[in-house]
Amino acid sequence: MTDKRNIEGVKFILKLDMSADDERKLVQLAKEAIDDSHDKRTFLERKNQDLRVNPTSINLGAAIGSGHAMMNNNLSTNDKLYMVMNKYIKLMQQKSPKITKEKALDNFCKIFAAEFPNEYGIKNIPNRSIGLNAAIIKKGRELI
Repeated sequence: MTDKRNIEGVKFILKLDMSADDERKLVQLAKEAIDDSHDKRTFLERKNQDLRVNPTSINLGAAIGSGHAMMNNNLSTNDKLYMVMNKYIKLMQQKSPKITKEKALDNFCKIFAAEFPNEYGIKNIPNRSIGLNAAIIKKGRELI
């Protein structure tokens, strides 16, 4: 009998391989990994706590994540993010061999923040409903 989590790790690896030639698809996959997580922490919250965003940690984290997926262990959100960032770095170096790993990581973070600010963790997102509620509350306080 197969375990559902066994299939999930392999499914993620297949998605990652199918997305490996498009930087936007890789960023989308990182967003999906955060959306599917049980604790709903953003990328920046993870980065500040336990996600190390440097080339050495990403290489190690991606290798560990691949091992977890192949050995049918749980594939954590951080494992998925490491694997996506590692694939992104490789893609950028294929497109432009002179780009450094640090520059590729910086590019990943900029695209992620621009396309998915909620999942990235940018707090000051203009939201009309929140702005409207704040204006109503402010007006109400002025009337009291």
